[in-house]
Amino acid sequence: MYTKNLAKILHFSLMLPSTIGVTSLVFNQNKKIFHITPSSRRRLAVFTLISISLNVFGIIRTLELVYYDGGYKSPHLGICFICSFATVMVNTTLIYMNLQQDEICRILNMVLSYGSQFGREWMTPQYNPNRMESISGKFLDVLILSIWLMSPAPLSNTPMYWNQPYLPFFLPSLLPPAEDDKMWDFAITHNYWVKISYAAFNTFYSIAVGQLFLVAAVFPSLYTLTILPLVKNEFRLNHGNSKYKWNTYKVLRSVTYLPKEYNNVQLMHKQINRSITYVVMVMHWEFLQIILSLNFILLKNWNSLDIFSKIQLVIMSVMCMMAWTCGLEIIGRFHQMSITTLRSWENLMFRRVEEKKYFKKYAKTCQPLVVGLRGVFTIKRLTVLKFTRAVVKGTFKAVLTIGRR
Repeated sequence: MYTKNLAKILHFSLMLPSTIGVTSLVFNQNKKIFHITPSSRRRLAVFTLISISLNVFGIIRTLELVYYDGGYKSPHLGICFICSFATVMVNTTLIYMNLQQDEICRILNMVLSYGSQFGREWMTPQYNPNRMESISGKFLDVLILSIWLMSPAPLSNTPMYWNQPYLPFFLPSLLPPAEDDKMWDFAITHNYWVKISYAAFNTFYSIAVGQLFLVAAVFPSLYTLTILPLVKNEFRLNHGNSKYKWNTYKVLRSVTYLPKEYNNVQLMHKQINRSITYVVMVMHWEFLQIILSLNFILLKNWNSLDIFSKIQLVIMSVMCMMAWTCGLEIIGRFHQMSITTLRSWENLMFRRVEEKKYFKKYAKTCQPLVVGLRGVFTIKRLTVLKFTRAVVKGTFKAVLTIGRR
């Protein structure tokens, strides 16, 4: 089901994140399992404490601007608020990684083991995981490598520091500015030595955030692209395309084996959903708020912002919008595909009446695979439209609010 390169890709993808401390998970490419070492667990805890401390400092400095230094008319308030809110999102993920690291490790090993076992047991000899059409094969490898190539994106925060070194969000802003002829002196002032030192630290933190983004994207991708082909194709009895050929043996889609395999997928999804339900709800709210805040700040301060800040805020708004809408769309389609697959079981052929009665009772107990808390918040196909509508509606309200002033 997977390519031979997946183990090597997972190993090298997690090498830098586990070394920095944004995840405690390490992948052993020989045994093909995820595991946690005592040192990686400590590094994750230390980095989380450092990130939370930076976040608290940023929030305090932002509140200081609101109440003691210019109020809402302060030229630095918008940028400081966005930096603080973005760090809150980073810490939300880090806290989740700390609280659920053992559960994440267990679930990922379970998914990888099930995918490998399913491939050995049910995939036909004609199936070739090295083709791009193979979602769980080469496509998964290319996706992980693509995410890895995009992980350095947060490094744009370092040029932002050089562009606005006295921004209150940054730690050196507490130091008094050095005089022009003493910029290279070794003194407790905001001189070139302090700027270079903090720029190095800022670069390290930006790389760490990029690696956290890599981990947060790779783990769901591994599960989704393992289960999606099964729910979309292999467990489905009829297809809109009559020329479609299954990659598994026909006997899989029978009363004897189909309930067992679908139960395995249901149990895995139930455990994963239990682990991510609340963090997904929090992240959904956070993405909506940061996109609206970015749009509001851009519209309100367009004439006063420098070109570099404009480009950075626009790119950040677009990336947040694209990342979360893509995630919602994939999860929504996943839910819709499971509904279509369950409905397709009405066309299952039965050899005996007892089989038909048994399978119909079983099918009634199967629920569509959904992410979220049933009755409170679940992600479906319409969720992405509701999210987009909320962003557009909120942005227009911001425009009208600014126009009245």
